[in-house]
Amino acid sequence: MVRARDVLLCSNGYTASLIPWIARRLIQIESYIVATEPLPTDVVQSVFPRNRTYIDSTRRPMSMRLSSDGMRIVFGARTGEPKNQPIRETARLIYDDLTTTFPQLRGYRLTNAWGGRCGVTWDHFPHVGQHEGMHYALGYNFSGLAMAPYLGEILAKQVLGQRPILIFRRAVSQAYSCPPVLSMPQ
Repeated sequence: MVRARDVLLCSNGYTASLIPWIARRLIQIESYIVATEPLPTDVVQSVFPRNRTYIDSTRRPMSMRLSSDGMRIVFGARTGEPKNQPIRETARLIYDDLTTTFPQLRGYRLTNAWGGRCGVTWDHFPHVGQHEGMHYALGYNFSGLAMAPYLGEILAKQVLGQRPILIFRRAVSQAYSCPPVLSMPQ
């Protein structure tokens, strides 16, 4: 048995199988990301003039950032595409989204594509809190790239007894009232 004064759970779409309390508070949805081949500096600058991470929160969310070397675009889209669809087909659809959004990227190749599960909360906001002695941050609602590091810092301050400032309101983590078939398996 492991004993700890504080336990932090910082997770997202894969969380429900670990902790049943969370199972009805998140719906898992597949999300996909692609990376371009290394791009010329002027092309990168045309897409990222200020070198920032971007998230488009419209009905079909998209996210993008530069790779750590600043030469590739990492672009996420097509959330909710079927899991059984081949990743190459999903990547082709994402490439279409990418080049529709940024026509200057037409002709540049994708070199990587992958997918994973995201966690969606009932109010579409990330949830930070404490339940039965466990501190948690989860349900990034397709904004994990930007929110996970921020919420990790919030949790750390909370555990250290500081009063962190949240950029959104605290919410009671409510369970979905949907049929279990739409929730993550327990």
